[in-house]
Amino acid sequence: MINARLPVLAAFDSDDDLNNWTGESLSILKIDQISSGKVLKATLIANQQYTNLTLNNFHKDWEGYHTLNISVYLEGNDNVKLCIKITDMINDIGNQTYDDRFNYCTLLTPKTNNIVIPVNDIRTSPELRYLDITNLSQITFFAMNLLSNKTVYIRAIELQ
Repeated sequence: MINARLPVLAAFDSDDDLNNWTGESLSILKIDQISSGKVLKATLIANQQYTNLTLNNFHKDWEGYHTLNISVYLEGNDNVKLCIKITDMINDIGNQTYDDRFNYCTLLTPKTNNIVIPVNDIRTSPELRYLDITNLSQITFFAMNLLSNKTVYIRAIELQ
């Protein structure tokens, strides 16, 4: 089923799609002001060093694709620094060090934020090797040291 959705990596067609994610206060819902389709609502929890949301079940071979496109809506009035971590199986079974995976941070503003990341940047991000984009394992979104809970809505995650 996951491969049938390509180039979409995360769809929100039913509550069963929640099984592809781990995180706090997750739900799938329709909000017309945010998207014409359903979205994933998640809460980034305050007073923790790291609060995260992880996509575990997705098509893990990105060979032949050029960009990862993510659309996230931030609710509220405050900006939030959101980081994205992408790992492969080599990182997961190894030391899981920061410099052995893809890391990217961006400042979300209270609106729809469209993030475009070249797949080649993901591949070449580890210091001592290439990330195996044919055997990826996780996409994690995280924030650090939030003073208050933040609600984000993932509208789309897809490859082009």
